[in-house]
Amino acid sequence: MKVLTYPRISSKQKKECIKNVCKSMNEIFVNFLYVLIDNNRVDKIKEIYEEFTNLVNEKNNILIVNVISASKLSSSQLNDLEIKLAEYFGKKHISINPLIDEKLIGGIKVIANGKSIDLSLNSKLQSLKDNI
Repeated sequence: MKVLTYPRISSKQKKECIKNVCKSMNEIFVNFLYVLIDNNRVDKIKEIYEEFTNLVNEKNNILIVNVISASKLSSSQLNDLEIKLAEYFGKKHISINPLIDEKLIGGIKVIANGKSIDLSLNSKLQSLKDNI
């Protein structure tokens, strides 16, 4: 990737590099990379990919959800959670990205669409402490 963003390498050389490296790739994708090179936008590839993924997920009614827990959740727990989150968010499909935070005592935190649902034991204890 750094080669494609390096200013001292000409667009022609960058395209030649793409041509050699991406021989077996889809022609449309290779042409897309050429357009990014021509417009000096190769550095935006990550943002383009993320936005494209968001649009595809939105079109297919898929929601990506980060679920943070103190330890690894079982596949059964993840399946149950997926069903409950689909109902809660009103989506057909939920894709759970499980994350571990050993600082949590128990419970989970759910983050999706800019919303955060804190069902952790830490937040319950903090709430009790605040009420005392």
